[in-house]
Amino acid sequence: SYNRFWEGRKIWEKLLNRSRDLVRMSTVYRGAIGLRRLRRIACLVTAMPGALREHMRGRPRADGARERDIAECLLPYDRLVLARVRNRALFIDF
Repeated sequence: SYNRFWEGRKIWEKLLNRSRDLVRMSTVYRGAIGLRRLRRIACLVTAMPGALREHMRGRPRADGARERDIAECLLPYDRLVLARVRNRALFIDF
């Protein structure tokens, strides 16, 4: 079980690092994609690991903070769809 724990930690660290890399690369192209789109990308990328953690645990945070964080990133239609999907991390990711 100790090895599984550390394997999970390595995978989680890789996910966080790739998320940071994606936001960093998006920042390089800020002029081409625009500040509004860059902010949305950064918001969604930073919300995804938390949504994945909640999905894997099978329960949302009790205080609803993640809901507010994610809702700020989404368009109105996306918010409606997000309320109905089972795997929110997968929805945010795509």
